[in-house]
Parts: sequence; structure tokens; C-alpha cells
Amino acid sequence: FKVKLTDATALVGTSYELDWGDGSPKLTATAPIANAEHTYNNVGVYTIKYSVTGPNGCVATRNVLVYNISNPAIGVATNG
Repeated sequence: FKVKLTDATALVGTSYELDWGDGSPKLTATAPIANAEHTYNNVGVYTIKYSVTGPNGCVATRNVLVYNISNPAIGVATNG
């Protein structure tokens, strides 16, 4: 199951961190993360955590649940 995230923001001095929730390395960048992709090879429920730190130090975080279960059923949920 492949997940693709797109970020259209472009704020100077902003940093980004993306945790796929499956133990793989976190993705960090000081520029927008455009078209980040990740493949989940194992069945399970994963929490993607996306954090953005603005130039003034304020942090915004979003958690998204990804359900990778037996074919063909898949699902994505967000809380908020």
C-alpha cells in the first residue's frame, strides 16, 4: 500500500518532519516536502505524524491513521 503526501506551502525558515509510523526513518526538511511517498509492506494500522515548525518557533502537528488491511480494503482517517 503506497501513501503519497503533497505539501503546497513554501514558507522561508520553516522546517518539516514526517514520521510514517512504521519504524522507517523520519523525513525531515527545511523546505516543503513535496510529493513525499512511502510504501507500507505489512498489514496493520499506522499513524502518520506530520509536524511543521514555523520561523517563529510555533509547531503544528497533524496525525493521520492509515489502515493497511487485506486486499482490497484500505482506509485513511484523520482526527480533526
